[in-house]
This record gives sequence, C-alpha cells and structure tokens, in this order.
Amino acid sequence: MAIRRLRPPRRRQIGGVVACIAAVAACSGRLAAGTPTDASVAPGDCDAGPPATALRQVSLAMTQVNFGDDPDASAWETIGFNLGAECSTSTVRDTCMPVPGAPQGIQQRGAAGIDNSFGRNICPILDAVSGQGACSTGIAQAYLVTDATGAGTLAFHLPPYWFEISIAQTFVSLRGVAGAVTASSALVTAVDNASAAASPGVSPTCACGGCDFNSIAEQLLQSADVQLGGSNANGSQCNAISIGMQFSGATQFAGTLPDVPDACGP
Repeated sequence: MAIRRLRPPRRRQIGGVVACIAAVAACSGRLAAGTPTDASVAPGDCDAGPPATALRQVSLAMTQVNFGDDPDASAWETIGFNLGAECSTSTVRDTCMPVPGAPQGIQQRGAAGIDNSFGRNICPILDAVSGQGACSTGIAQAYLVTDATGAGTLAFHLPPYWFEISIAQTFVSLRGVAGAVTASSALVTAVDNASAAASPGVSPTCACGGCDFNSIAEQLLQSADVQLGGSNANGSQCNAISIGMQFSGATQFAGTLPDVPDACGP
C-alpha cells in the first residue's frame, strides 16, 4: 500500500480558535489538583452515550494526559465515553465491519461499552515508535481545540515528535474526561508528518522515511473500530478510531500551535 507523505506547515494558526468555556476554565484548578474524573457511564449501562453535561466546544492546553496506559495497560477500559451509545456483549454485537486483515478483537470495548481504540491499539504503536511511553509519561504538552460541532484538533508533544490529529464528535467532561473520533486516514497523516519532522539524529529508525512506514500505516488503519460520525452501526465499514482521554492541568488556550520544523527538507 503506497502512502503519500505529507509535510507539516511551518506554522499553523488554528482557524476559529474559541475562548475556553467559562465552566471548563473554572475547573482547571481542580483538574490540576488531580480531582478524580467523572465515571464515563454508569456500571452496566451499556447503551448510555456521553453525559448530557459534556461540552462540545473547548480550547484547552493540558500538562498531563492519559489515553489509557496508566496505571497499567488496561486503564483504557475506563477512560472515555460510549460514543455511539451502543453495546457489545457475547451474544449481541453492534459493530461496524473491521478493516480487512485487522486482528481479531480489534474492536474490543471497555467497561459499559467505552470506545477507546486509541488507548488500546494506538498507544502500543506509538510506544514502539517513540520508546518514551507515548500515552502518558512521555507527553510534555497537549492541546484540545474544538468548535461547536465537536470538530477540531488534538495535538500533543512527545519529544521528538509533535502530533496534530484532526478529530470529530468530541465530548468533554467538566472533570477531565474527553472522548472523540479521528478518521483512520487522518491518524496515518498525523503520524507520518510527526516522523518526517523528527530529527534523524534523534530517531534514526523512522525519521525521514528511515523505516517501513507502510507497515505502521497498515496497523493504524486496521485499528478502526467506529465510523467517523461516532456510530458503530452493524454492517457498515469502520473508518475511524475512537479516542478516550483523561487530562489534568488544563488552562485556556487561544493561540498558535508551536512551530514544527521539517528536518527532512523538501
């Protein structure tokens, strides 16, 4: 499968950056203090969607994020939301069709139907690429900027990589839980751009095309567990990856993402 490499811009102004909603800004102190996050769904409530109080439009900078590898590799099961308000059990499976070649169980959900393929499937891939604990301890800074529809950007700095991921269907709890989806193709582009911009001296295996990126891209594409609209309708093709995230140290962000140098040249 041929993957076309896309280069990141020198600077990217986030279009239509919105002011952080007052309620989230007011909660930033509690988030920084590590207040336990909201339960995503009630135990056993397998068809509940995101909470009614969840926000769609936010503009946040965060110093701590956890996609689901802390305190252990199974933490993803309790981080995020049941985005499609659908349930999978041993006898009933409301799921879209996995990408051909995807490993069995790639669509496994967490407690009470939580959707978080990013924590379960993508984090181990980023761990292997970076070798720095991609999903929590290695991340130095993160940003979450969305509009009123829940569409926007999730960006995080995992030295030497800078990831900027286009997201949709975002829901944010006032107490520090976020859920969203990203198109599988958008995630491939984000990871490709990050590896291209990293310094070859720091990352000799994958920077500037130094590794078999097609293999990484295939793994990313095969991690699709939902549809871009957030649903998981039975019989439809999966084309997006669900994201569950826990965050703290949140402050208002209204600016330009840091410059991403293109270390590989034209």
